[in-house]
Amino acid sequence: MFVRSAKLTRGEFARFAEISVLAGATKLRECLQARDPAVSAESAETLFATFFALITTFIGERLTTQVLRSAWPTIEQAAPRETEK
Repeated sequence: MFVRSAKLTRGEFARFAEISVLAGATKLRECLQARDPAVSAESAETLFATFFALITTFIGERLTTQVLRSAWPTIEQAAPRETEK
């Protein structure tokens, strides 16, 4: 799913779709470190947002949230709050 996310991102990470999954993390890290930190952060955010959207589509929102909470127990504290208009 991560490779599919890279392909859907259609930018810097589209080429990761052709890289093996095991080598992908190393190549991703190298690519991000070589770029401007602000651009890297925005690119990584887009890539992982796409990845989590695919996971949510595949296993559902409840299970995705449960997995994220088990990996990052403080995720809700760190998440930006949306304000009502």
